Amino acid sequence: EQWYDSSFDQYGDFITVPELVKQVDVLMLLRVQLERFNADHRQAFSKETYHAKYGITDDLAKTMKPGAIFMHPAPVNRDVELASDLVDGPQSRIFNQMQNGVFMRMAMLEAVINARHFGEE
Repeated sequence: EQWYDSSFDQYGDFITVPELVKQVDVLMLLRVQLERFNADHRQAFSKETYHAKYGITDDLAKTMKPGAIFMHPAPVNRDVELASDLVDGPQSRIFNQMQNGVFMRMAMLEAVINARHFGEE
């Protein structure tokens, strides 16, 4: 809640991560981009504290609905956003998402390249 701004009220009520995890079918995580932190923030950042406070721990994952899955575009900071064993676990679709992302980018590049010649025939 410390980062919650009243301008977010239009999107609904504030909900904590532990409350949210119990409700979702798909939990999409993003990587903490440490390289974007300034020197002070990087020095103050603790992976352990972040994981305990905001990350998906093994205990938190146990509260998910049966059949709920994890997604993450990768690369994953293991034991930061998501407990390391969960990355490779049965609820993870991270590696499928990575592979499908390659195919998606290939298809988009092909469409762009082919579109350059659209109408030339």
